[in-house]
Amino acid sequence: MTDITSTDQDADSNPLRVLIADDEPLIRKALQRLFERRGHSTHAVPDAPSALEALGTGSYDAVLVDLRMPGNGLTVIDHLERDAGFGGVVVLMTGDLSAEAMEQVGPHVKRLEKPFRFPDVIPLVENGVRD
Repeated sequence: MTDITSTDQDADSNPLRVLIADDEPLIRKALQRLFERRGHSTHAVPDAPSALEALGTGSYDAVLVDLRMPGNGLTVIDHLERDAGFGGVVVLMTGDLSAEAMEQVGPHVKRLEKPFRFPDVIPLVENGVRD
């Protein structure tokens, strides 16, 4: 597993609320740790139904979604695309960046190909929120 300690820094003056939806426990934990070390708050869930529930009860600046997880990550992305009130960053994490898979999401959805380097995640999310 990639060392995530190389991205440790003081918290930004505007901490983010990040939802992480991935069925792989090690990825969930590592992403939580990565964002929390940057001063952000996280909520991690293992499947699409849990992500939808979290979105219904919480407010998030960024949502990281695994494509291939129970309940299908596209369900979560479809929900976010229909939610006119969601103005945060949506990141699709997948090992399948085929044209067919990418046609199913809008151009505003950021893509993160698995396996990814953990240090690459922070700027993708933090810069995306500030854009």
